Amino acid sequence: MTENLTPIRQQYLRIKRHISSYLVFSTGDFYETFDEDARLCAKELDIVLTSRSMVKVISSQWRNTLSRRGQLSVTADKSWL
Repeated sequence: MTENLTPIRQQYLRIKRHISSYLVFSTGDFYETFDEDARLCAKELDIVLTSRSMVKVISSQWRNTLSRRGQLSVTADKSWL
């Protein structure tokens, strides 16, 4: 199953098993998240959810918005290990 996933998606799934907060990756100038985190972030932040259940946000202001709404988030840098 994981052989069809991108490295960042594999890393997301490995980390997500251990946390219940939103998991968001810093990918250069963007932030990305996947699956249920993406659906919830899209709703909370009023942004478009892609067909791959992924959200890309340019600004880091999303953290303030989620925090004001009582939502915890974890930011990780992408790693291709």
